[in-house]
Amino acid sequence: MSTKFAALIFCGLIAVSELPALAAPVCDVKATVPATARTYAKTGDQETWREFKSVQDVPPLDSNGGV
Repeated sequence: MSTKFAALIFCGLIAVSELPALAAPVCDVKATVPATARTYAKTGDQETWREFKSVQDVPPLDSNGGV
C-alpha cells in the first residue's frame, strides 16, 4: 500500500511541476503601437477614466487605485 501511495505522490508532484510551462508567455513590451491607438487611464481611486494623447501624457498613477 505504501508503494502505491508513494507513486501517487510522485505523479502529483510531476503534474504540479508542469503547471508553469502552461502559463501564458511574458508580454512583449517592445511591441509597436499603432498611430491610431488611444490611451486611457484612471489616475486614482476616486477618478474617472480619461483619454490622453499619449502614454507620456498620463500623470503618475496612484498606487492604491490607478490603472
